[in-house]
Amino acid sequence: MHEFTTNFDNTTLSQNNLNLLDYLCSHKRMVMHYLLFTPIRTACFVPHFYSLVMDNAEIYAKQGHQVDILYCDGKAINRCFYNYYGDKRVCKGCQMLRKYLFSYLTKTPNIRTLPISEYYDSTIDYSAVTPLKYASVEEIKSLEYKHSFIGYAALSTYLTITRNLFPLIDDEFQSYFNGLLIVAARLTDIAYCAIDRVKPDWVGVFNSRLVCCRPIVDVSKYLNQNFVSYEVRFDRNNKISKQFYVNSTPHNIETNTKMINDLWESQNVPTEEKRAIAQQFFDKRRNAIAAADKVYIAGQQSGLLPDDWDKTKHNIVIYNSSEDEVAALGTEYTAHALFSSQYQGIKYTFEKYRDRQDIHFYLRIHPNLKNVPYQYHKKLYELGSIKNVTVIPGDSPVSTYTLMDNADKIIVFGTTVGFEAAFAHKPVILLSESLYRYLDITYVAQTIEEYDKLICDKTLQAKDNLGAYKLAYYLMNDEFAPFEYYTDHEKKVYHIVKDFVLTRCMLKGSKISVYNCYLLQTIGKFFYDRSNRNIPEKEAVL
Repeated sequence: MHEFTTNFDNTTLSQNNLNLLDYLCSHKRMVMHYLLFTPIRTACFVPHFYSLVMDNAEIYAKQGHQVDILYCDGKAINRCFYNYYGDKRVCKGCQMLRKYLFSYLTKTPNIRTLPISEYYDSTIDYSAVTPLKYASVEEIKSLEYKHSFIGYAALSTYLTITRNLFPLIDDEFQSYFNGLLIVAARLTDIAYCAIDRVKPDWVGVFNSRLVCCRPIVDVSKYLNQNFVSYEVRFDRNNKISKQFYVNSTPHNIETNTKMINDLWESQNVPTEEKRAIAQQFFDKRRNAIAAADKVYIAGQQSGLLPDDWDKTKHNIVIYNSSEDEVAALGTEYTAHALFSSQYQGIKYTFEKYRDRQDIHFYLRIHPNLKNVPYQYHKKLYELGSIKNVTVIPGDSPVSTYTLMDNADKIIVFGTTVGFEAAFAHKPVILLSESLYRYLDITYVAQTIEEYDKLICDKTLQAKDNLGAYKLAYYLMNDEFAPFEYYTDHEKKVYHIVKDFVLTRCMLKGSKISVYNCYLLQTIGKFFYDRSNRNIPEKEAVL
């Protein structure tokens, strides 16, 4: 069964996403052993988490491989992403839905479901994990447990829940946050134990960012254990498909860059067709049609510019992004940053050139920030007091694309508008890491001096936009593997509770399973709303 260890990269993986097993085993035919970790997730929100792992398990088993699915049975872990305080009722709702979904698994010896409690040592003392020795977000990021970055895992979870980029580290916060750290530490020990006992050829885990997933990836890396991170994406018809990241994570910039270039160079689809598919991405975005993400420009008025727009000046538009979304991905996203934060970068720019009356700056605040109450968003409006600066709120009807089309220059922090502007033949200055940093479509200043030169150069030309085509095709292509046994791409929204989205997670062709899932998710949502209030959201003074 074994005698198989290698360090794959994704150089050619995108050509083979349609059949990952053939790729992984192309040089040696043998029975492979997979250990798949299902994320710990409550019953009220189950989009692609279980269905993705279950679908892969069915495919692997059908090809003759052994699959073990490790799931949470509520005994070893008492907190998770949507059960912040370990409410037993929420946990029970999750177990009900998990059992229902697992009932659809093919009854075969090739698939085993294993509770994580079998790999948990209850005698381990986790008091060393919570000595309260962190006083800032940066100190949280440095927290490790047995080579697992539990600080990053817990922080990513907290930020996803609250979007509070700079929480106040007081007793209330520590009491809550220490619970997440203990969960990450327990999952770390569980991962070590499960890998040691099962001795899989490959470990599979979804996403790899949150507290329920990152420890598995970190342990796999430390043990030199081959692993696959799973993610989902939506193609040009907004149908769900799967992506695989071999010995890497979905957020790794180098991996994504390789996959973007490799997919473009593949021979599966003619180049002109790829360009046409990529063009659909840009057309849909401008017309407020979902394309690889939700629509952010609803409510904006096409053709509308700010009242003080003066085309005789050198107009520079800055598009910020949701900084909280990448804050806990790792040092990769901050290693080459010119500024400690987006706010500091924007503030430096405005104050440096406040006396240049020939230049006017327009800050278009990302619409995804419009309901964020924290200072890293609200303090941006104070910068509008500078004479040659106009701050455009996230909910303003001013058109993002009309701004782009009329701008002389664009500055971005990684938002997708950056590569859309490059596609539209605009000179773009990128001030952070992003999926398009290494596609040679933007100017990337290595020093403040270089940045200043780019700002002042009124003859700055747009770069070639081939890389923008590549990334758009990567986001919209139909080449990645579809779900074969389970699907969840259809959603229905019921307004019994505000913003309550019930997501289909069902066997293909089954008419009743969707309604059973709705019922079980409703039960989970009911208890979730009553059990998960009072998350500490106080903000530190910036």
